[in-house]
Amino acid sequence: MRGWQAEIQAALEEYEEDEDYGDEWVADDEVAANTQRSVSSTPRPRAAAAAYKPPSHTLWAHQNATQAHTDTRARPRTGPPPAPAPAGPQQQRPRSDSQWATLEEQVASSASVVITGHVDSGKSTLIGRLLCDLGQVSDTQLRRLTDESDAIGKATFQYAWILDEHSEERERGVTMDVAVRAIASPGGRSSLCLIDSPGHREFVPAMIRAAAMAELALLVVDARRGAFEAGFEADGQTREHARLLRSLGLQALVVAVNKMDACAYAEERYAEIVLKLQPFLEQALRYHRVQYVPCSGFEGQNVLTRATEPRLQAWWTRHSDRPSCVVEALEQLAQAGAASRVARLRQPTRVVADAVSGAVLAGPCLSGTVAVGDALAVLSAAAAAAGATADTMVRVRRIQSSTSGAAVPCLGAGSLGLFTVSPVDARRRESATGAAMVPPGALLVDPQDRAARLTSRWEAQVLVHDVERPLLQGQRLLLYTLCAHGVPVRIRKMTSIPNAPEERPHPLRLARAHQTLSMQLELCSDSVATADAAVNSEACEHKPRVPLSVLEESRKLGRFLLRYRSRTVAAGVVEHILESDARRTEEGVVKR
Repeated sequence: MRGWQAEIQAALEEYEEDEDYGDEWVADDEVAANTQRSVSSTPRPRAAAAAYKPPSHTLWAHQNATQAHTDTRARPRTGPPPAPAPAGPQQQRPRSDSQWATLEEQVASSASVVITGHVDSGKSTLIGRLLCDLGQVSDTQLRRLTDESDAIGKATFQYAWILDEHSEERERGVTMDVAVRAIASPGGRSSLCLIDSPGHREFVPAMIRAAAMAELALLVVDARRGAFEAGFEADGQTREHARLLRSLGLQALVVAVNKMDACAYAEERYAEIVLKLQPFLEQALRYHRVQYVPCSGFEGQNVLTRATEPRLQAWWTRHSDRPSCVVEALEQLAQAGAASRVARLRQPTRVVADAVSGAVLAGPCLSGTVAVGDALAVLSAAAAAAGATADTMVRVRRIQSSTSGAAVPCLGAGSLGLFTVSPVDARRRESATGAAMVPPGALLVDPQDRAARLTSRWEAQVLVHDVERPLLQGQRLLLYTLCAHGVPVRIRKMTSIPNAPEERPHPLRLARAHQTLSMQLELCSDSVATADAAVNSEACEHKPRVPLSVLEESRKLGRFLLRYRSRTVAAGVVEHILESDARRTEEGVVKR
């Protein structure tokens, strides 16, 4: 994901050059070697570890025996055990009421926002202009981008190229990947992490990946005559993106009616667009709160501050009950959802590894808090398919907030960050790489979290989208969740949902458009070829599994989308986990 690459590389270089690299592994080896002891999510602080005295030689003897069993080159030691070296980084989880209050204030004032909309609606241009107005882009860099865009006949693309850095994106004139940028609102009232997503139909999976991480959404529509209609028609991405956002659980939306300069800032055109969007967004999709803001991303009108263009000022200032600009509208929605993010701080820790490079991973903290020094279990579909007998344990060494860009001791629910991790087991130091420890799409959880698990079969309530042909029992589709992108699944069973208490559910052989039903889904282990992607899952004796939770336990991990032949055909919420990872006990303790 662009926007994280530079930060990940910097964190990785710092990790590799750390002089205390070996000190992180010593005390944790005692936990890893003792296979009879459950793993605690709270590591021993550094100061306590320095004064730690083993009660006997039993643990040391068992550690030698375990090493000798697994490594034929090992030789038993003689004499007393060596003094333990300092443990890993001291845990920095909030302990006092004042620390919790500070963390709650940070979580309440920050939010992640996904930028969506039809292709050529001006998403990247709007965000690029916003970054320029905030002073995050130098005049030299902007002049260079202007000259480069003029040289290939794209004179108005300099702002878009601030985010669209790949040569293929610039040649095609469309966003192809996800980019992340952080901004602070004027006055420092809130911090927003902006996730720019592609608008072309070809890259809808990337848009789903970005939207699954976000708390809020900005839907950009093109105000030009014919352009808005093309995006809002049956196959337009404005309509599809709005439906996907709602299916992924987003309830608040800002609609930026962009390129108003091309319509001479006409109030009539703005009112016409809002009149068409309101029934679809607020009645059909049932968004809880929607804000509409006319703007011009290229000219910077109504983006960061209230418009100075007289033609827009003449009528927009009459709407005093509405936000003055796009950033203010996002701030209002972020403040409205602050209570939900603060409430999730008290839930179990869950972090998604969206992008991984070496020992550094980037992704959102879905719930709870993750602090420097925490030990987390890695739930990985790749490890389950390979037949791993135990969850990988990693310890968090450093956290960098994607919103502020600074190193922080702790990160809370709803925040995006970069995490430098190391394996808890010291014997994996030489052999384990970051990719082996934490593969992309893995879920990092508290080892005692009983609800976090991998699953291969589940029951869900599913809403079928506007499909040309009905979905059939036994049909194979592609699953998209926060942790799974394009995983093949099969419809195992379909059942009707009774509309009245006296009705009884009955089995179904097919599901038609706009139908809501109960569906059992199962992951496939063989090869599936589709127009979305070439999914080649080699057959193996271990069932494939993905991280999922019922909706009541996690509103992010409890939602999913189903696609078939490059189209999203259904959306669902998980109601029951039917087959989960047998390596985790009913009490939720990781088996060792």
